[in-house]
Amino acid sequence: MQLSDISFSELKKKKIIDSDGIPIGHIIDLNFDGDGQIWFVIGGGFVEETLERLNIRPDIDLLLPVDWMEVIEEDRILLNRTSFQLGSTCEECWLREKEELVRVATDQEHERNATLRLTEYRLI
Repeated sequence: MQLSDISFSELKKKKIIDSDGIPIGHIIDLNFDGDGQIWFVIGGGFVEETLERLNIRPDIDLLLPVDWMEVIEEDRILLNRTSFQLGSTCEECWLREKEELVRVATDQEHERNATLRLTEYRLI
């Protein structure tokens, strides 16, 4: 089956299986990069998505480039990479995002403290 012969709604119904035979989720969305390449967003199972909605687990979805799809079958898509390979690139992005969030929070805390000190000096 060719990707060009399948609608997006049909793709969303198929299980994603990595090269080790491990199910890793379903396609939930798609993105286009600056070069016009398609990247599929893979969401996890019911438990993972529920934990993400409850903010118990960070909402990090894997991105799947089209060329990592080895075979598209009737009910599943087989990848030519492992879930570890998909996850490791995602984890690097999360660590960069986390560092940025910490930096922004620290900057905001410094600004807040500076404002509080200025207010204290004005009152005295």
